[in-house]
Amino acid sequence: MITAEYTKKGDGPIKPKDRRNPIGAFDALPEGVVRMIQKHFHGGTLYVPVDDRIKARRDERVMQMADSGVHYKDIADTLGITMTTIYTIIKKETVA
Repeated sequence: MITAEYTKKGDGPIKPKDRRNPIGAFDALPEGVVRMIQKHFHGGTLYVPVDDRIKARRDERVMQMADSGVHYKDIADTLGITMTTIYTIIKKETVA
């Protein structure tokens, strides 16, 4: 597996700098956690969804930045998400 470069800010989550390259499990998780996963999952790609609370904070941040006049591309770059995600969040929040 190719191990991607990744960023970690303080005690926050590890994020790949390039989403096309996965992060190696041993680079991102404690060895004991990787061994536990290996008992149930035998290789391949495993998707780990984002916690709903983290998504809610991210969505709130997107709306704050958009309301402050920050360009959508700058929001996407700052938060490490796609423009499509920005549009989806704004559409969802303005309808609600």
